Amino acid sequence: MQRVQVQLTEEQVRNLKWVAHQKGVSVSEIMRRGADEMIRTNAPTRDEIWDRAMAAVGCVRGDGAPVAENHDDYLDEIYGS
Repeated sequence: MQRVQVQLTEEQVRNLKWVAHQKGVSVSEIMRRGADEMIRTNAPTRDEIWDRAMAAVGCVRGDGAPVAENHDDYLDEIYGS
């Protein structure tokens, strides 16, 4: 594991300690669970990733550009990097 330093309000710390006590785990465990939940609820689903990829298919046409060779550049242009 990696150590991370964050700044919280006094109220947040008090509430975290209370939740940790109620659950019988450490404040660090509560923070890890919170991070996992944020990642899980904000990460795109497989279907969303697929839909974005399919939306990019065929968006560059017939100008003689080497799309296969420079596909990363075209995707950066579409999605931004």
